[in-house]
Amino acid sequence: MEKEKRGSAPFRVLHPLERDFSRYWGDAAFVVRTAEWGEMDRLVTLYTQSAGKIRVVARGARKSGNRFGSSLEPATIGKYFFYSGRGWPILSQSEIQVSFRHLINKPLRFLALHYLLLLLNDSIEEESPDPAFFSVLCRFLELIAGPGMVEAILSRFRCDLFKHLGVGPRITECSRCGLPAGNSTYWDTPSGGIICETCSKREGWNLLSRDTAAIVRMMVSSSQQEALRVRLSTRQSCDIDRILTDYYSCHVREGFPSWQAFSRRYAEISQ
Repeated sequence: MEKEKRGSAPFRVLHPLERDFSRYWGDAAFVVRTAEWGEMDRLVTLYTQSAGKIRVVARGARKSGNRFGSSLEPATIGKYFFYSGRGWPILSQSEIQVSFRHLINKPLRFLALHYLLLLLNDSIEEESPDPAFFSVLCRFLELIAGPGMVEAILSRFRCDLFKHLGVGPRITECSRCGLPAGNSTYWDTPSGGIICETCSKREGWNLLSRDTAAIVRMMVSSSQQEALRVRLSTRQSCDIDRILTDYYSCHVREGFPSWQAFSRRYAEISQ
């Protein structure tokens, strides 16, 4: 992971309510996405520590030699400074703390990084602050840049995202009747997780293989360290990806591609 050091400026994170009374403010953040705005500007989506997801305007960001440099590249973690005006805040200054530019030479990890950011942008509402979740997200960005298995990292990320959104899968008690599910391998996406033997007598469930059910339980309930130690076979990766994609479509938003489809589409375009 590349780290860029620059001279530090006075920095204080402001509480969202405090910003209402301050024209200038700053926050720790990372870049989720950017889009062209006007003739020379960029509209930048940031996930900030104190305000959650916000959009800001970076004036002149498309000019050659602009003052923002590589600080607006996707996933860049840093300190960002703004001033409030009419409409979206204006980005005035940025300081890079962690850059992921080197992942351009590691296509699988580069794709995984963008898939995570797309998931985040698709699922998180603007200005829904959660400083603890900000730290979790920064950790996942760093994990993708590390040596861990990409499929396991993205699986655990989606499970943590579901919990953050309040729709975490139920794996210890039946998602239909609430009774203990035991070691059941029956899975019901609409009701939200594992179902017990009794409820499996009704239609509308999928029977998971024992190893896939064990991996789902681990991704949902084990420590992050334990979950990311798992080595998924090709079949297990496809099974878990399908289960989590269907769960996302049912409980968050329809139409978001699976990791397998996303990476396959990129491979087809690259040929």
